Amino acid sequence: KQKTAYEIGVRLVGSEMCIRDRIGGASNDRSLVCVFGDVKRTGRWTVAQTTRSVTVFGDTRLDLREASLEASHVTIRALVLFGDLKIIVPPGVDVQVGGGLVFGDQKVQRRSEVPSTAPRVDVEVYGAFGDVKVLELEPGEVEPKWYDRFRKKGKKGS
Repeated sequence: KQKTAYEIGVRLVGSEMCIRDRIGGASNDRSLVCVFGDVKRTGRWTVAQTTRSVTVFGDTRLDLREASLEASHVTIRALVLFGDLKIIVPPGVDVQVGGGLVFGDQKVQRRSEVPSTAPRVDVEVYGAFGDVKVLELEPGEVEPKWYDRFRKKGKKGS
């Protein structure tokens, strides 16, 4: 049975991400491939202990806010060529990004502190001409659009 982080104890994790009671299993390795298209994983889905993502001329979006983790420490290994990788996490999840991009950006936007007992997601990304963005949002919160920054500036001057 899967338990939400709240059921495990707010003092330990403090997020709504689910963690499986047992580590490993038959599906502890999974691949996502995107060539000239997009891959989206949202809602309730299972993040394997090791997830591989290949994105070529496309975008991959992994929303982990309602996802189940096969282990409290998972790894996402990604290759991004001429595309973008976006990972959305709930508050209370530790995310570490490593690897390297040529002609690309790595951005991690956190709003809250992460407890040392939090679930951990390691992202190892390599690629060229692509971006990687990790964004922290509350479950149900809508991701801000890029043009919202300009709307706010325009309203201040009015």
